[in-house]
Amino acid sequence: RGLTGAKPQKKLTISLKKEKPQLPQNFESDTWQRLKECVTAVHTQQPVTHSFEQLYKGVEDLCIHKKGESLYSKLASECEVHIQRNIAGLVNQTPDPVLFLELAQNTWDAHCNQISTIRSIFLYLDRTY
Repeated sequence: RGLTGAKPQKKLTISLKKEKPQLPQNFESDTWQRLKECVTAVHTQQPVTHSFEQLYKGVEDLCIHKKGESLYSKLASECEVHIQRNIAGLVNQTPDPVLFLELAQNTWDAHCNQISTIRSIFLYLDRTY
């Protein structure tokens, strides 16, 4: 004890690891599988089985570990397949132009809502890639 009666302070030592943390070997494929299930659920208007926070964090982790380009390609491919299906579903539905325009408008509105939901999950990718 010093003159004031206080205990001497202990020094805090912080040691940093020299190696970078490594992702688990199957992290990219497992995370993409969860994200793909989510994208499919959104496109088919089904409930998403994982939390949006967990999905967003998966996107963030992939981007931080330089997997953004691969993730973007996979997402674009999934969306392209869905869009092609929607277009094919509109072809030859009805000869009535008014009904066709109503179908097209409904399809477009649903697509915009779906893309908005997907964008909220992939927001980190949107901002960093």
